[in-house]
Amino acid sequence: MLSILYLILLLPIICWAKSTTIGVDCIVMPAFPMFGRLQPSGSFVLTLVCPESEMDMPLNSPGDNGILYCDPNKQNYELSEVIVPECVPIRLAKSVHLPLLMVFTIDACVDNFADAVNLYINTYFPKFNNRGPPMEESTWSAPIVICDKNRVFKDGKEFQIDVQFSLVTPYRNSGDFQGFSQALEKFRETLILFRQREKLVGHWNGTRAMFMGFDIGMWSAYCKDVASSKGTILALHLVAACRGCSRSYYFSKVDDKCIQCGFNYYTEAPYAITCIQCPDESKWGFNRPEMLMLCYGRM
Repeated sequence: MLSILYLILLLPIICWAKSTTIGVDCIVMPAFPMFGRLQPSGSFVLTLVCPESEMDMPLNSPGDNGILYCDPNKQNYELSEVIVPECVPIRLAKSVHLPLLMVFTIDACVDNFADAVNLYINTYFPKFNNRGPPMEESTWSAPIVICDKNRVFKDGKEFQIDVQFSLVTPYRNSGDFQGFSQALEKFRETLILFRQREKLVGHWNGTRAMFMGFDIGMWSAYCKDVASSKGTILALHLVAACRGCSRSYYFSKVDDKCIQCGFNYYTEAPYAITCIQCPDESKWGFNRPEMLMLCYGRM
């Protein structure tokens, strides 16, 4: 049974998921002018959660992993018709990753830029020492450098370099999950302060590169034990869980991993054990770009 806690303008609703139909309609509040400009409507956010702490919403949850946005003024979900999927047991992740991105512009692409980034990280980035578990077990991943024509920064140089890397921490499958996530988030705040303080301008680290930006993501589950599985955001769920296989992958109980479907086959369920044949192209309609990737595209 669905339990609606509250429903007012722009406030979330929490519903318990028990494989049933959501009985909430998008509403339209009468528009009223405020100082002749602002006209609020009846938009709200609906969040689906599992009542049992050991259960989680799978990848095929409606909306954005169980989060639905109801806006009468936009084409989106008709909440009265959404079927809530079954909750599935939580599969704990093996590690959690904090993605980072550094962006530079440069006169020409260079081959050894990853070495310069590694040197900078090891020299200037905040250290893990004396921060206690789980940070003392963390490591930096090898930087991935992508260099292409600069199409973003008008005040930059001809080429743009994107450097992607992550902070990787083993995830503990027992103990105080909340304390673990708080310790990781505290170090993330340290990196944010570091980003605000550092001024990486001019000729960067012995190269002709110009520093343009530094972005820090959120801690998320890394599901290496189940290939192609996607993980939860630690700050939102407090427990790092794997949410099943991606679409067009099926879960092999024999191999205990996600395996890609064959040509012209796909699946939508996160823990499906078989693939289904794609419908005829004449029935794809507006989903054609997505169906092309699911049925024919192979990474």
